[in-house]
Amino acid sequence: MVSTILVGSVLFLQVYKELDTTVLWIWFAVFFASLATRIFLLIKKKNHPPNRDNIQKWVSLNFLNTILSSLAYGIIAGSTYFLSDQVTITIIYIIMAGVTAGAVTIYGPIKHLSIVFILPIIIPLTVANFAYNDISHMTLASITLFFCFIIYRSSDNLYKTFLNTFKQNITIRDLTEEKVRMEEMAKLKSDFFASMSHEIRTPLNGIIGLVDLLIKSKINNHQRDCLNTIKGSSDDLMKVINDVLDLSKIESEKLDLLPSKTSLYEFCRRMIILFSERAKSKGLEINLVFGNDLPNYVMVDEHRLSQITSNLISNAVKFTDSGSITLSVNCLSSSENMAKLQFKVEDTGIGIPEEKQTIIFNKYDQIAQANNYLITQTGTGLGLSIAKKLVALMNGEIGVLSKEKFGSIFWFTIDLPVLHNNKTAEREIQKFPENNFNFNVLLVDDRDINLKVASLMLNNLGCNVETASNGESAIEKYDASPSKFDLIIMDIQMPVMDGITATQKLRKKYEDNLAPIYGLSAQVIQNLHKTPEEIGFDYYLTKPLNLDELKNSLLRLS
Repeated sequence: MVSTILVGSVLFLQVYKELDTTVLWIWFAVFFASLATRIFLLIKKKNHPPNRDNIQKWVSLNFLNTILSSLAYGIIAGSTYFLSDQVTITIIYIIMAGVTAGAVTIYGPIKHLSIVFILPIIIPLTVANFAYNDISHMTLASITLFFCFIIYRSSDNLYKTFLNTFKQNITIRDLTEEKVRMEEMAKLKSDFFASMSHEIRTPLNGIIGLVDLLIKSKINNHQRDCLNTIKGSSDDLMKVINDVLDLSKIESEKLDLLPSKTSLYEFCRRMIILFSERAKSKGLEINLVFGNDLPNYVMVDEHRLSQITSNLISNAVKFTDSGSITLSVNCLSSSENMAKLQFKVEDTGIGIPEEKQTIIFNKYDQIAQANNYLITQTGTGLGLSIAKKLVALMNGEIGVLSKEKFGSIFWFTIDLPVLHNNKTAEREIQKFPENNFNFNVLLVDDRDINLKVASLMLNNLGCNVETASNGESAIEKYDASPSKFDLIIMDIQMPVMDGITATQKLRKKYEDNLAPIYGLSAQVIQNLHKTPEEIGFDYYLTKPLNLDELKNSLLRLS
């Protein structure tokens, strides 16, 4: 408005001496109507700013304001025909060129608005020059028309640029909103899987625990075979739950590695023992080969390393009908504190067609048979996909070498920190009589079935058990006889008082003479995001409990 008043004042001073009074009064009326409209729009903008609901009304008001402004300039532009002072005419031309060029940036974002402003100014100038009917003025009129064309093209380009930018901004906004929505959905999905995992693991704890106990009891071969079938089905169900939960955690980038001191020799032997019975049932030979210069101990997330290796061995057993399976570990290179290790699982199975080798690490894709069709195998088809993602999380590489009908070699390499320790890699044998630990255990869980199953397992291992149904009750029982208990097994999620809070209270109360506390949860240990020590526990136990895992955890107390 300030610039309009200044320019209007300059124009008035140039023409008031030569123009007719009536023309001046018409110009004054249009000029002040234009200013009044701008003042009105300024006030309206403060009270009713443009938004999605009233934007069309604002566009119409802008067109009205633009028409009034252009008419005010157009009256002066047309009056050049009646002016005689060439300096005055030159000043008017300069001003008109400036305001029309400026209109491009001001009015360009609204389609046709700059043309509405330019034409009422340029047309009177052109007509005035053509009216002289001489070559100089006709040339000037032509230049004016060409200038008008340039301004129009600039305005049109600016409008298109603005429109593209506007669309891009809308796209960016929509993508941002979609990203936020997808992140929220991923969190909800992750929370859902975690919750469902907890709810499914709790009844499985009763099934697997009691089956373990029954298998070790005095039963006939038929009963043992039935129980082994139940246990195998329960283990398969647990694997599906773990696969789905792990994939959810990996894809939402919430899975963290928890490295710990690990013996490579013990780890590999444990992998072989884990699959030896399954391989034996198919008549397969399963071998373990260690390369030279392997470090005794490394820092690695043993659970995730086990997950990768067991996936590869499990597939080898599944797709091999005769021959052998070999797990080999080699040190490709090493420095003082780091070692590059390669794990290989070689089988003599059906092999993988070359065209299928690019998809086997994809989600849900299962390995093809030699006749090149996908067979329906048990499992989710997530194993190799999860293995690949876990290897990538460890900054390693994974791959396959295979020839159809001649077996496969799955391999992965990872760089691991080496721990220098003079102790042998062999596990020291604990001096406990078989199944007779004779510990007094305080078992805390809010589910009766969990208390029953875990109590039976602990009794089977020679332990005496007292139970509590929540953290508050556990504290009361421990307070009654602190020196009585050798171990507390504390469920993490409980009503009244959860296991973490109860553990913190006990540690504060008995700083120097508290019995070891094992945290017990249906959540996968690595998905709790914190180490046992960070929460206050000495060790984690995961539901569903099995007898061997419980026995190994009791061995730690020595």
